[in-house]
Amino acid sequence: MKKDTVRLWEDKNIESELHCYGRKDKQIRPAMLVIPGGGYGHVCESTEGYPVAKRFAELGFRCFVLIYRISPHRFPAPQLDAYKAIEYIKTNAEKLCVDPEHIAACGFSAGGHLAASLSILAEELGQQKNAPDAVVLAYPVISSGKYSHRGTFRNLLGKEYRSRKNDYSLEKRIVPGNAPAFLWHTAGDTVVPVENSMLFAQKMWQ
Repeated sequence: MKKDTVRLWEDKNIESELHCYGRKDKQIRPAMLVIPGGGYGHVCESTEGYPVAKRFAELGFRCFVLIYRISPHRFPAPQLDAYKAIEYIKTNAEKLCVDPEHIAACGFSAGGHLAASLSILAEELGQQKNAPDAVVLAYPVISSGKYSHRGTFRNLLGKEYRSRKNDYSLEKRIVPGNAPAFLWHTAGDTVVPVENSMLFAQKMWQ
């Protein structure tokens, strides 16, 4: 697929990018923003970025992959990068052949935490207009409690890890009106415990 790379910020010190994958047709389609994982310490674009975008494109989506800020950058830098990406897609919807009312975010592992937070934390971060319409969460990091992937939260919060980790344990932040979510996880996951998805699903159902 043809790839165009967009710098998300005018500030040259911020290297966040959006990879935009084009299709030859001009049909208006829903958009999928793919957010690779990496524990907020790196971005696994080669395994959880392009291959995922390629498959979603085959299924009829306009696809984008987010390369976001990671440690030593802290919250809310990755979230603001993702909101900026959605803002870019909405602002350029006509040129990108995207339906601006149907933009989903698909995140893997720590990218799943990032994708889920885009809906859950939108009001806190003043980004309601850039929240996704739906989220797809693949073995997401959700909880900072018993089943936490601690490295993810340490990279996201830095020195404020102990004082703020509960604030961003997302199963505790779900409210009516959050974007609908599709989750998948394997019970044998030895990196991110499956309970992360189970807790999130239970709270969404409630």
